Amino acid sequence: MKLLPLLSSRFVALSSFRAQALLVFGGLLLGLTAALALVIHLFIARQAVRDQGQLLRAQSSGTAVMLAEGLYERMREVDLLASSVALTQGAQHAIDSRSWRPVLEKMQETRPQFAWLGVTDAKGIVKVSAGGLLEGKDVSARPWFQAGLKGPTAGDVHPAKLLEKLLPAQVDNEPWRFIDFSAPLIDQGGQVVGVLGVHGSWRWAQDVIDALMPRGSQVEGLEVFILDKDGHIIHQPKGLAASNNPMTLPSGLAQAPAVVAWPGGAEYLTAVSRVPARNALTDLGWSVVVRQPPAVALKLAVRVQRMVIAGGVLAGVLGLWMVWWLAGRLNRPLVEMAKAADRIAGGERGVRMGRHGSVAELRQVSAAVDHMTHELLQREQALVASRDDLERMVNERTAALRASNAELARANAELDSLSRQDALTKLPNRRAADERLVHELARHRRNRSPLTLMVVDIDHFKKINDTHGHGVGDDVLAEVARRMAVTCRASDFAARLGGEEFLLILPETDRQGGEELGRKVLDWVASMPVGPVARVTISIGLVSVVPTGEMTPGPLIEAADQALYRAKDGGRNRVEVGELVTHA
Repeated sequence: MKLLPLLSSRFVALSSFRAQALLVFGGLLLGLTAALALVIHLFIARQAVRDQGQLLRAQSSGTAVMLAEGLYERMREVDLLASSVALTQGAQHAIDSRSWRPVLEKMQETRPQFAWLGVTDAKGIVKVSAGGLLEGKDVSARPWFQAGLKGPTAGDVHPAKLLEKLLPAQVDNEPWRFIDFSAPLIDQGGQVVGVLGVHGSWRWAQDVIDALMPRGSQVEGLEVFILDKDGHIIHQPKGLAASNNPMTLPSGLAQAPAVVAWPGGAEYLTAVSRVPARNALTDLGWSVVVRQPPAVALKLAVRVQRMVIAGGVLAGVLGLWMVWWLAGRLNRPLVEMAKAADRIAGGERGVRMGRHGSVAELRQVSAAVDHMTHELLQREQALVASRDDLERMVNERTAALRASNAELARANAELDSLSRQDALTKLPNRRAADERLVHELARHRRNRSPLTLMVVDIDHFKKINDTHGHGVGDDVLAEVARRMAVTCRASDFAARLGGEEFLLILPETDRQGGEELGRKVLDWVASMPVGPVARVTISIGLVSVVPTGEMTPGPLIEAADQALYRAKDGGRNRVEVGELVTHA
């Protein structure tokens, strides 16, 4: 039997080789594409959910920090304003409405989030308020007033009651809701004479959320909620149905965002951050919850999966054609080899089998695999770059928030410093002097050491003003303040009480030391002319005590004032020593 007919019959049987190769290779390629698509989808989906979860965590954490800072600053402003003794007590030991009104109006003008500011007396009657709202009304039953009598306090969110119909409608027509801040007003005798109350608009929370909300497709469907300490929703996006039931979320969300089921059955990628407390007054137990549909995070994974499937289909068509072509390439060399064998069997000599390689096809397959790998690498690099851009954006926003907080702290410190300094003489003012005297009395009472107080008044100051004008009078005030400051020791405290009157506090100084320093101040002030004024003299009233438990600043200053009057009556330009009179 000749080989050519035998091989011909075999190749007739193998005529289905192409079909079998196509089926095997097609099935293998289909399974490989499906597996590759599934693996890539799972990997990218897991990474996308993790990255998006970090974005939600950064959003909830940033919002929580800003809410905590806002609560602390509002409470601090209210407490600082309430501590102003000069505003708290008028001449009749009552609320001074004329002093309070411009302060409240200015505070509301510079703090638009303060919907209402007012001052009550100790019985809860509103004495003065910004805009005149609720003046004369009895608010003694309101929780903020009752808590404010006991000390500085911040209350949780609640709907408006008395002010609902008095305040203008909000831009979004939402009902007014407030967060309350209050602090007691205490006079110089330590008696509570009233309460400073502030209703902060709860719209402030939405402003914070809007300011921190990033832009772009990654925040699609992102929603922010704020929960109180019991889990009740006190802020939620518009359009959602309100719920009175507390919300319970898995405790692990505080450590790592995750996809969880919400009330109603829908699942969301969720992150939770507790609002950190700057101090006990502002620890309201709030939590910030940020959620987003998981489908938003999985969009990139689905898109890559579709591309892999499309690429797989394209590669499959090309591969099947290559298998068909390769089967043909394999079939022809075999037929040629069979013919060559028949020729050899027929006795021909010099017949060559030839070389029938297929290296070019292998190179083509290798190039296709390389191309597919290159495409996958490019897409992975694009995903990493997207993640890096997101981290950079979060870092930039965090840096901007820190810079804003630092600027706010600097401005508050500068405002606090200016409120305690006399603009003309650059000495501390009456408010700073009162605070320092209270501090020194307490310190010397503990140490049982002597403390000397001097009240200084410029002689014939009205005559200086009338003769040379108020400009020269201001120069005299500034120069007398400077000479007193350079004469005093580093531990002494010099302040301007008002007009031409000054106060010197001499710690750890007895009567003899005070008299010596007083005469030195007299001599130094009178030693040189001040501009056109040939000679400026001062009179000093001095009192020295070892503070006891019941001693307060008022009688001490009064005794020094009486000594000053005797110095004036005795011819001026002298130091007169007074005695503190105690009443049995």
